[in-house]
Amino acid sequence: MVGGTILGLGNTLASLAAACRENAEKCNAIQMTEQVNVYVPAVVGPLSKLLLAIEEFLWRFAAGLLIGLAVGYLSHLALDAVTPRSIPLLTAGF
Repeated sequence: MVGGTILGLGNTLASLAAACRENAEKCNAIQMTEQVNVYVPAVVGPLSKLLLAIEEFLWRFAAGLLIGLAVGYLSHLALDAVTPRSIPLLTAGF
């Protein structure tokens, strides 16, 4: 049941991961900005650059975590299905 839900939400998970990567790229672009712009705040000091680097890392981590958890759970179900006990919910009924 949960595996089917994860498969059904595949496109949604992929778009969320893409949005996380896009936010990470925005953080990276702001770090590289040296001039003051109306639309992009200038990074003033090394502390701001460090905080942006941490934020970029966390966005990239979140993107990988979304996909990794989904694929990891599905592979766990697939490996459990071939064991002698299998998946009790599927073999014993509801």
